[in-house]
Amino acid sequence: MPAGGPEGSAAKSVRRVWLSQAGALPPASGSPGKALRYALAAIALTLPAAAFARPGEVNAHEFYVAAQGLLAKGPAAVFDSRREPLTAQFRDAVETVRAENAAAGGRGRGLYCIPEEERREGMSVRFIMDQLAAIPEPERRTMTLRSAWRRILMRNYPCR
Repeated sequence: MPAGGPEGSAAKSVRRVWLSQAGALPPASGSPGKALRYALAAIALTLPAAAFARPGEVNAHEFYVAAQGLLAKGPAAVFDSRREPLTAQFRDAVETVRAENAAAGGRGRGLYCIPEEERREGMSVRFIMDQLAAIPEPERRTMTLRSAWRRILMRNYPCR
């Protein structure tokens, strides 16, 4: 095994660039900025496309499956690292659909109309999961979380 440890030459190069930028090492031959750009590009290529999507643009089925897994953990879900990203994804979908509804209401007719008493109570996690489960899986697989949420609200709270 090499003296530097099990890491490859790319990892050593990135570490050397970072250390040289911090002033701990003299700059490597060539531009440290160029090496850093290559390292960041290599890291970005290994990330899934969902990492770059807006939170509300996540696939509804993927969200549903991840949320089901989290719910299965019960109270231990509070400590799961997936909780905050899932919450952010759902919050973004809710806020986007709420803005769409407000814009549609400004034009004369909202997309959905939640009664005031239900608005005060809020919606339970169980209600949300049941409504996502009610969308047939083949359809849910092709929808974003935002479009699924819009569909749920329009179906359950039509404006009359």
